[in-house]
Amino acid sequence: MTQLKPAMILAQDHNPDLEQRIQAALSRAGYESTVAIQTTVWDISIAMGSEAPSLLVLVANALTADLVQQLEELDTHSPLPVMLFAQQHNAELLERAVHAGTTAYHVGEFSAERLALLASLAAARYSSRQKLKNDAAEAKAKLQERKLVERAKGILMEKKQLSEQDAYRVMRQAAMNRAQPMVQVAASVIQVSELLNAS
Repeated sequence: MTQLKPAMILAQDHNPDLEQRIQAALSRAGYESTVAIQTTVWDISIAMGSEAPSLLVLVANALTADLVQQLEELDTHSPLPVMLFAQQHNAELLERAVHAGTTAYHVGEFSAERLALLASLAAARYSSRQKLKNDAAEAKAKLQERKLVERAKGILMEKKQLSEQDAYRVMRQAAMNRAQPMVQVAASVIQVSELLNAS
């Protein structure tokens, strides 16, 4: 038997019928959900506590700037798939909410089949978004590494009167001898150069 993934339903108003319908639909999508009610001020972090659900479902009367700001903070510190149900649509705030990680959005009534589909869609969009973010971070890190290697190569060319090819060869040999990545050798070259220049 497949183990159900944890989900949390955070609702603005207590509506047992709606909550049960959402729980039943999420169960069809492979989630076991708990319900937290916040009738006054939204506070997603307090509602989640130490829990780490695989899916967060927000049921709101309307999308507000405060709620979007909390979604932005959540996406920065504890990203996860977020489904948002609202009674009133706000196109401007929705754009911010999507940018903040909301992966599924629905206004008005829904069927169990549609909600189950939205839950699967939210998880798939989240995975795709995280992969894009990871790929971008990896590309940025590689670019930074290349810049360090190029800078260190330039230092060796200037200080040792080496050609670009020879400077690269010296760094590659040093990396092999020390069993270190090329970028670490480059960082050492730059650090030594800066120390010498400072003295």
